[in-house]
Amino acid sequence: MHCSKHYNRQGFLIIEFLRNQGYVTIYEGEEIAMFGCEFSAASFSAELYNYFDIQLPDSLARAVASRQAEFLAGRFCARSALRKVCGDVESVPIGPHRSPVWPVGVVASISHTRSSAVCVAGSKDNLKYLGVDIAAWMTQSVAQEVSDKVVNPAEAALLATLGCSFERALTLAFSAKESLFKALYPDVGSYFGFEAAEITSVSLSAGSFELTLTQNLASELSAGASFAGVFSIEASAIRTLLFVTQQ
Repeated sequence: MHCSKHYNRQGFLIIEFLRNQGYVTIYEGEEIAMFGCEFSAASFSAELYNYFDIQLPDSLARAVASRQAEFLAGRFCARSALRKVCGDVESVPIGPHRSPVWPVGVVASISHTRSSAVCVAGSKDNLKYLGVDIAAWMTQSVAQEVSDKVVNPAEAALLATLGCSFERALTLAFSAKESLFKALYPDVGSYFGFEAAEITSVSLSAGSFELTLTQNLASELSAGASFAGVFSIEASAIRTLLFVTQQ
C-alpha cells in the first residue's frame, strides 16, 4: 500500500510539473536533436530530482524553488536530447561560469524561461557551433528599457521595417544574440556582450536571421564573420537556433 501511494504521488507530481514534452523539429537537414518541454514552477517539488535521477548542484541547494524548477526542466531536456546523439547520459554537470559540461564529442546548448526549457545536441563530427535560446516575449516597457543594451541604431532601424511590434522584433534580436553567444562561448572562453554582433537581416516569412560579428572574439572568429540562424514563434516565447556545420 505504501508503494502504491508513493507511485501515485510521483505520478501526480510529474503530470502537474511537466507539460508538452517531446522532440521538436525546427530545422530540417542536419543531425540536430532538440527536446523541449513546458513546466509549472508552482507545481515543483524537490522530490522530482530523485524521481528523474538528476542531481541538484550544491550551488542551487539554497536557491528559490522556481530556480530549482528551471534547472530540473533544463537538465531533463538535456538528457533527453543527448540520448538521441550519444545514448544514455547520467548527468550534465556544471562547469566554469556555470556552463554545462557536455559529453566528449558532443556539441550542445540549453535554454529556459520561467515556464519552458529546450536543449539541442549534435555530434562534433557534424557541427562546429550550436546554440539555442528561448525567450519570453518582452513587454513594451521592458523593450524600451533594454533596447539600447541589445541593439545599436542601425539594428533598431532594421527591426522597425519588419512589420511587427518593436518589442517582438527586439525579443527576436535578443534571442538570436543569445543563441550566438551560446554557440561561440566554448571557443571564445569568456563572456562577450550584445555589441559584439549585429543583426543584419531577418525574414519573418522564412523564419531566419543573420548576425555579423563586430569584434574579434577568437582566432577563427573575426569581425565580419556572419552566422545564419532560424527561429520559431510560439504564443508565449520565441525560440532561436544557430549552428555552423563542420567544413
